[in-house]
Amino acid sequence: MDLVVIAQLITGVATLIVALVLVFQLRKQSRQLEVQHLDSDRQLSMESVKMLSRQKELEIVDNNFSELFYKAKFNGLDKLSKLELSKITDWYRGYQHRLVTEWRLGRMDNSLAYFKVHYRNLFENQSAKEFYINTDNGMSLRDGLLYAENNPQQKKGLIKIADEVYEELTGEKLQY
Repeated sequence: MDLVVIAQLITGVATLIVALVLVFQLRKQSRQLEVQHLDSDRQLSMESVKMLSRQKELEIVDNNFSELFYKAKFNGLDKLSKLELSKITDWYRGYQHRLVTEWRLGRMDNSLAYFKVHYRNLFENQSAKEFYINTDNGMSLRDGLLYAENNPQQKKGLIKIADEVYEELTGEKLQY
C-alpha cells in the first residue's frame, strides 16, 4: 500500500469516529430534553392542580363565595347583584384562563376528554352557560376563547371543544 491510501484510510476512520461521537452526543442531549419535558409537564400538572384546588376551596370554604356560587349555579346571572356578578365573572375568567394556559402548554397531551370534563364541570353552572355567550358584562367567555384562538402563540381547537360541550348541554347551536 502506498502512503496516500493509508492516509485516506486514517482520514476515513477519523471521520467515522467523529460522526459516532456526534451521534452519541445528540442521543444524550435528546434524552436530557425528554427528561426536561417530563419535569416541565409534571410541574405544570402540579401547578394546575393547585389552581383548581384553590378555586374549589373558595367554592367550599369561603361561606360568602360558596353561597354566591350556589346562587349563580342554580339561578343564573340576572339574580346576582353587581358585586356578586363581578366576583363570579372573575372566577369564571380565572377558570377559563387556566384551561387556555393548559391547552397552550399541551397539558395531558391536549386530551379532548380532559378538556371536555372541565368544560362540562363549568357548564353545570347556569350562570357559566349564560356568561359563555353573554356579552352584557364585557367580554364573554366565548369571546375570550375566540381572542385566544386568534393569538398566533396559541394552539387552535379549544373553542371547538368548549362549543361542543356547550351545545351538547344546552341543545343550542352556536353561530360561527
